[in-house]
Amino acid sequence: MRRGERFPDDQAEVVFADAFVDQLADLTDVERHDVLGDVVRLCSEPAGTHPLATPLAGWNTLEVLNNNKRVVYKATVVEGSGLIEVLCLGPRSNNEVYDMAVGLDGWDFQPPPAPDGMIRAAVAAGLIDEPVVALLSKPELEAAMAEGWGAGARTRTQRWWPPWRRRAFATGCPPGPHRAR
Repeated sequence: MRRGERFPDDQAEVVFADAFVDQLADLTDVERHDVLGDVVRLCSEPAGTHPLATPLAGWNTLEVLNNNKRVVYKATVVEGSGLIEVLCLGPRSNNEVYDMAVGLDGWDFQPPPAPDGMIRAAVAAGLIDEPVVALLSKPELEAAMAEGWGAGARTRTQRWWPPWRRRAFATGCPPGPHRAR
């Protein structure tokens, strides 16, 4: 949102990315309270400190903790309701927070799935469930076959899956470049 724009009734839903929650955990109680207070104040002034340029166009920053750290967030109005998506928190120095945000901003690349014949062979051998195997790339399926996973391997495999892979399994998103939700 641009400077001067406001949310309806100065209210918004605030959504925290996992990375931001993890970064909050590294702060002291006082720092955490200050950062969260600053984020909540975005409801009345959603423009924050300044908008970011490509490759983070559409995201804004908020200066926190005596201007030593930045919060990267996006403020939008969705179906008449305000939404603040908080992506990450990091040091202002050396563009560290922005470098971190580029990797978290929702663009993911899913490798292509394993070949159909390889998928059918793994399912026929009972090594892995069909819904799970359909989401694996060739190297991931080769690893699963080498380890001799069984049909109950779903929970064990999901623990090491990267976030885009877990989202793909949960939402059924097809492989390839996409915008995560």
